[in-house]
Amino acid sequence: MKRILYILSFVLVLVSFVSCQDDVNILLTSQEEQAQTRSQTETELLDYYWSGGKKYYLQRIEEETFILFSAKDRKAILERLQDYKVLINECDINELRYEGSDMTGRNSNDFQDFEWAKVELDIKTAESIEGIIYAAPYYSCDGSDTFPLTNFIYVFLKSDDITNLSNQAEKYNLGLIGKLNGTSTGLYLISCTKESAGNALKMANTLYDTGLFDGVEPIFLSAKPQSDPLYNTQWYLKQNTSYYGYSYDIKYENALNVMPGSNNNILVGVLDNGVDLSHPDLLLNSFSWDAVTSSSPSVKYTYTGDNAYINSHGTNVAGIISAIPNNNIGIAGIASRSGISVMSFSIDYTNVNFAYHVNLAVQKAVEKGVAVLNCSWSYPTVSQVIEGAIEYAVTNGRYGRGMVMVFCTGNYNDNNTNHPLLYPANHSPASDVISVGGMNYTGYRYSVSGLVQIGSCYGSGLDLTAPGHNIQTTKNMANPSDTNAYEMVTGTSFATPQVSAIAAQILAKSPYLSNKDVEYVLCKTANQSIPGFTSTSIKQYGIWSNEVGYGLLNAYAALSMAGNTNSNGSLNITGTTTLSANGNGFASTTLTAVPTDQNYTYIWSGIFYGYCDSWYIWPSGGYSTGPNADVNIYLSPGQIGGTLLVTCRAYNGTTFIGQATAYVTVSP
Repeated sequence: MKRILYILSFVLVLVSFVSCQDDVNILLTSQEEQAQTRSQTETELLDYYWSGGKKYYLQRIEEETFILFSAKDRKAILERLQDYKVLINECDINELRYEGSDMTGRNSNDFQDFEWAKVELDIKTAESIEGIIYAAPYYSCDGSDTFPLTNFIYVFLKSDDITNLSNQAEKYNLGLIGKLNGTSTGLYLISCTKESAGNALKMANTLYDTGLFDGVEPIFLSAKPQSDPLYNTQWYLKQNTSYYGYSYDIKYENALNVMPGSNNNILVGVLDNGVDLSHPDLLLNSFSWDAVTSSSPSVKYTYTGDNAYINSHGTNVAGIISAIPNNNIGIAGIASRSGISVMSFSIDYTNVNFAYHVNLAVQKAVEKGVAVLNCSWSYPTVSQVIEGAIEYAVTNGRYGRGMVMVFCTGNYNDNNTNHPLLYPANHSPASDVISVGGMNYTGYRYSVSGLVQIGSCYGSGLDLTAPGHNIQTTKNMANPSDTNAYEMVTGTSFATPQVSAIAAQILAKSPYLSNKDVEYVLCKTANQSIPGFTSTSIKQYGIWSNEVGYGLLNAYAALSMAGNTNSNGSLNITGTTTLSANGNGFASTTLTAVPTDQNYTYIWSGIFYGYCDSWYIWPSGGYSTGPNADVNIYLSPGQIGGTLLVTCRAYNGTTFIGQATAYVTVSP
């Protein structure tokens, strides 16, 4: 144990973790199928890790090495590296970002003097340099962008007994940092140095192979962010100029007439690097929370690299959702017209415990009743810690109806290379999350600004797209009187909050919809006939394209369907659509199709989303029926209810008159 405590005195390391923001892009998850098709030469460099019981392959990058050292030794380390013709600029050295306590109760502030850097040296040479505490490889999932392996490992215990973990830590000379609370029970953090029996990847696999633990996974870092020039327009709400006969906005102005009234019970959580809580043009909830310090309010976490406006990433996202309209300043947010506010959950992209903080933030968001959680970031690898957070949100969020989780797909695609969706946008099952790609104002997935080319990732799992290029929004202010409070941003990070905002308004109109119902509405109503993109298949919600999913976000169509969809302007459904079983297990209503015509035949049908004993519509099916239909839903004690999607089709003889759809929501 003395050896363990000795390790702890210098083992905690920084993560330089960055948001998938679109100016900030984080690496995509490895695909097992791709790894299996690599050449034999490449296969020799393949490593792997375990997460959630699945094996994920990584391609090791030779001559790119992560090194960890004490800040007090920086000068000596730089001089020793010069002996190997390795030069490091001061701006490329990253300080430690970590918080917590070790098993002795010592706060991690005792260890806040460590730094890391990337060097072009082989591992053995790096480890041989005096003063370097730890060295590990860089990896890639697709052969392009690279990310390093830290010296930290997550371990999931099978019980509260840490005996097995303590024994393994002593056996392999590992530091046992402590327990992490959150949605994942039995989660512990451990670390290693060059004196351990192997680096974090080797040690994680070794511990996993013992079978003593429910999960063991190493912690990786992210890639460097990138930025784009900015423009000065909110074209994504209403595009004044069409291209190829098509407008690529979200039909916001059309949607104004079908937006729900004020509903301040619907909250959108922004899980990001913090929101400027003093910004005068943001509709913010009074509560915010900092996942790093586990306290309120949230703070703004900044990145110290050469990207100035990455610091405003969370505020950028919040403005798209909830900038206050008609207040004579700034811009209009998409959801704020309906009284929908943003609740900030701040996380630090440069913290080694980023995945754990996501886990904590999701737990707090569920507790606070957040309906939609916007996640404009990605993580380098599949993580059991993040998987646990997603499962918790979709199972427990909104009192069992499921929190709507919205993720960006990433920006690593260009017009020559097909990059698949980043993680967690490619989470499985896909129905747990909504994955959002980006598009520019001329209908392309990619755009070139200066020397930087941004491209929306696409492929299997993509749900829909939204405008993601030159998006005007709010930014952090230097002080309350700062007049420079807005900027243009580019990337899928800023397409994602547009979908989150409309998802929140869907729930404002039909609050008992499940998270899967919301996905259904968004995908079913997306504009699918986008010039230049060929549909590749028919999927669950209709025509689907490999490059744009079910199509471009259509706010007007989605909000129309969420209330009382009128598919061709010829038919409507009237009647009570929000029901309560009042504890006796039974709820009913009568719906009427309008117009009512004795010569018409009305065909009623339904699909139930959620949990109930039984339901029926009478008359229904292929009967020649009248314009009225009785809807009856039965719930057992403890069942949470759900939503019955009721469709009516009207015919005059064999002539189709029209079709309408209503959502009948029922609660216990």
